[in-house]
Amino acid sequence: MSQDDLKSQVSALKDEVTKLRSKLAMSNSAFLNIVGKSLDGIVILDKNKMVVYTNYAAINLFDRNIADLLGAPLDLVIDSKMLTEVTIPHSDGSVSIAEVSITETEWNNEPAYLASFR
Repeated sequence: MSQDDLKSQVSALKDEVTKLRSKLAMSNSAFLNIVGKSLDGIVILDKNKMVVYTNYAAINLFDRNIADLLGAPLDLVIDSKMLTEVTIPHSDGSVSIAEVSITETEWNNEPAYLASFR
């Protein structure tokens, strides 16, 4: 293989990487747009039931800021076959009642749970 052939292949690979990065950025943007605009609270829990992701609806439902919610444990019964009603206490003493459904998923290539609050 000549040096010109190698340069051509390297250039083609660089172009492909650029295209793939662009597609990944668009996919990430679409995900954040859809989940961010959801009226349902969406929370991703790791295998230890610690919050690793949350959307704005969940932040509002839990009446906490994102820094307090991320990394916090959520003591939920994990049963993907049923809706569960939960009581969510607020700092002012009030409570919210929500239905939560939980399903197993993956987050960053690790087992996780997707909790959807309505």
